[in-house]
Amino acid sequence: MSVRDKSVWILIVFILSGLVIGGLLGDLASSVNGLRMASLWTEFWA
Repeated sequence: MSVRDKSVWILIVFILSGLVIGGLLGDLASSVNGLRMASLWTEFWA
């Protein structure tokens, strides 16, 4: 595996991790009235 291949896999892992963590934070923010805007994207996907 070359360095470029490893970089691509690391990028993919970071993007997927960010999506998962962002989704969890959005769910947590939905219960707080002031932070409801952070979870509006979930309404579009539901």
